[in-house]
Amino acid sequence: MTLRMVRFPTLGLLLVSLFAGVCGLGCADRSRVATIALPATTLSFASVFVAEDRGFWKEAGVDVKLDENWPGPQATNAVLAGNVDFACVTAALFLKANARGQKLVAIANMQDRLPYEIVALPAFAQRSHPVAGATAEERARALRGARIAVDAPNGVPHTYLRYAANRAGLDADRDLVASPIAFAAMLAALRSGQVDGIAAGPPWTAIARKEGLAVTVVSGPAGDFAELSPFNALLIIARPGFCDTHTDTCREVVAGVKKALLFMHEQQDETLALLRKRFEKIDPALVEETFRWLLESTPLTPIVGETGFVHAQDFLVGSKTLQDQEKLSSFASVYTNEYAR
Repeated sequence: MTLRMVRFPTLGLLLVSLFAGVCGLGCADRSRVATIALPATTLSFASVFVAEDRGFWKEAGVDVKLDENWPGPQATNAVLAGNVDFACVTAALFLKANARGQKLVAIANMQDRLPYEIVALPAFAQRSHPVAGATAEERARALRGARIAVDAPNGVPHTYLRYAANRAGLDADRDLVASPIAFAAMLAALRSGQVDGIAAGPPWTAIARKEGLAVTVVSGPAGDFAELSPFNALLIIARPGFCDTHTDTCREVVAGVKKALLFMHEQQDETLALLRKRFEKIDPALVEETFRWLLESTPLTPIVGETGFVHAQDFLVGSKTLQDQEKLSSFASVYTNEYAR
């Protein structure tokens, strides 16, 4: 009779198998990955960069990958197409998509005022001879005939330009020209005379002023068009149903943001150090100037407010990029504060 040796698993293999069986219940959650589209790499997204650079998302249990290649409305399109899980956009882009049947849901808001400005060459800006104390509408009349750089057609800076022009009594389609130019190339275009001004957020407008290239025509940070505040200016959005099937991911993404917002208020020096490191090519004084303003528009919690949607919709109608008949009659179905509370 031939005896056959029976091989039993080694202790190591047994432990590996046991660990895999137990870990299958929960360890996969610790390796969740989420992708977030950004329309641009600017200081306006300071809270996003703080969440990443300070490691708050990793602490919450999610590995967030920022995808910064989606300018203007392309960020919402990336979410709709499933190219990314989330996007950070203003309520203007978000509501316009929803009004036109491209359904999206907001789960957090990280900024409650619009950060955009329009600056122009000094000679050009003075053409309407605004007097001291002139209203934003009076100053915006200088835009007649102007070539203004915007980052993308129908993006929010372009919409802000249209809103200012329309409030000034101009025809935004006939009385001025919007020239699509990447943010990083705007200053060169201004220096060369390719454009007469730029519509953008920080730090580009601040750099133009500091270098003496341009002066302010209208400025959200300075309080112009106060009727638009509060404004849901930096939403985190997802596809409908995504958070139903990825509840922990949504909760952890917002948890990281909660920590970032508090950190920005409570640890301002460290926040400023993080931003200066990320934007090391920008004058540190301008980074600080921008951060101080952003802090004023940064809430302590990422709660999505309904008034911020009302003002965003007024902004779209006032810029004539949304018709009255397209307006949403209710916002109840387009946002949730389940994760932000």
